[in-house]
Amino acid sequence: MRRIVSISLAAVLISAAVLVFGSTMEARAGETMGQPVDVRSATQNIEAMIQLAENQTEDYKQEINAMIDLTLHILRGPYLDGSGYDYAELDMDDDNEPETMLSEKVDAVWEAGQQQTFTARARTIYALQINSPKYRTGLFKNNGDTYLDSYRVEFSINGKKRTITREHKNWVRRNSTLEIPLPGISEWAQIDIVAGVAPADVNHTIIELRARHPLIKDDPKNPFSYSVDQLRTLQKNVAYAKSEVILEKLNEALQGIEAVPVATASNLSADQRIVQKLEYILYLLEGNELEQEEARKELRDLIDALQ
Repeated sequence: MRRIVSISLAAVLISAAVLVFGSTMEARAGETMGQPVDVRSATQNIEAMIQLAENQTEDYKQEINAMIDLTLHILRGPYLDGSGYDYAELDMDDDNEPETMLSEKVDAVWEAGQQQTFTARARTIYALQINSPKYRTGLFKNNGDTYLDSYRVEFSINGKKRTITREHKNWVRRNSTLEIPLPGISEWAQIDIVAGVAPADVNHTIIELRARHPLIKDDPKNPFSYSVDQLRTLQKNVAYAKSEVILEKLNEALQGIEAVPVATASNLSADQRIVQKLEYILYLLEGNELEQEEARKELRDLIDALQ
C-alpha cells in the first residue's frame, strides 16, 4: 500500500511540475541545459570516417553510417540532459512508427528451466519497446505469449553511460507492448532480455525489440547547417556510394565545420522536455529500491535546474 501511495503522489507531482515549472523552464532552458557545440569531437569523428573510407576495411560503410549519426547529434547542439537540441526540432509523437531492431522466434520452454537471451542496439533514440505482436511476421497466424524474466538496458546521454536492470517475471501477452522510456535522446542504447515460452507455444511465438526515434527537423540557422546537410546526404547514399564520393562529402563536411569558429546557443520550447524527464522519473519510481532512489535524485536535479 505504501508503494502505491508513493507512485500516485509522484504522478500528482509530475502533473503539478508541468503546470508550475513550464514557464520557468522556458526562460532558463538555454542556461541550464544548453552547451556549446563540441566542434573538436565532431571534427575527430569526420577525420576517423575519412580514414575508414581511405582504408576501406570490412564493413567500413556500416561504421561510417553509425558515426554519421553521432556526428549529427553533436552538430545539432544537444542539451546537457539529452532532452533536445539547440539547432533542431524534435517530434516524439506516439503515432510515429518505431524501428524493429530484432524480430526472433522464442522456443525455450521456461517451465523446463530453459531460457533465451535476445540483444539489440540502436542510435539516437528516446525509448525502447519489448513487443509481442498479434501475429507472427509474414504468416498471419496468431502469435504466442512470451515470458519475460528480466531485461537490462545500457544507454549513453552526452557521453555518460547509464544502466537499467529490472526483473519482470511476467508474461508479455500477444498484441501488447512493454515501453521503456529513456530520460532523453540517447546517442546509443542496447537492450538485453531473458525470455521463454510455454510448451504449447514453442515454434509459435516471436518477440520484437523496437526503438523509438525522434523525427528531427534541422534548423537552417544552425552555424553548422552546411556540414549537417553534407552528412545527411551522404547517409542516405552511403550503402552504395563509391569511396571517392564518400570522401568528397566527408571533406566538404569537415571544411564546413572549420569555417565556423564559434557556435552560439539558442532557446527552444521546454514543455516536452519536462514531460519526458518526469515520465522517466515515474518509470524509475515503479522499479526497485535502487531505481526509486535514482528517481528521487533525478527529481532533485530537475528541481535544482528550475530554481
